[in-house]
Amino acid sequence: MQTEIIASIFKIDRKPYELVPKAFLRNSEMEMSVDYHSGLLKLSEGDEVEIKLYLNEMPEMEQNAYVMSGIVYEVDDSNVKCSFGGLLLDYKGRNEDIESGAIIHASIKRI
Repeated sequence: MQTEIIASIFKIDRKPYELVPKAFLRNSEMEMSVDYHSGLLKLSEGDEVEIKLYLNEMPEMEQNAYVMSGIVYEVDDSNVKCSFGGLLLDYKGRNEDIESGAIIHASIKRI
């Protein structure tokens, strides 16, 4: 299963770790926060990003995309939490067919 999301970054929290900030994104259907390595992905407040989430399948490798692999560790009706080796993604929005324990890959690209 693949989900594609286009969202705007409305805040970047660089504390307490400058190299691993948390980006806060939203669009009309969801809100999300995601930790990322700022040496590998350059993001700024106001940027538009394309996020592709792949459940139990390998992502398409795209040029200039930041790709992470991890696991879904918590799910409820409107919230999904994932860990990518300790980098966290918290999604609030419509949730279909996502189960705790699923392998997830995320591709993030500034557009």
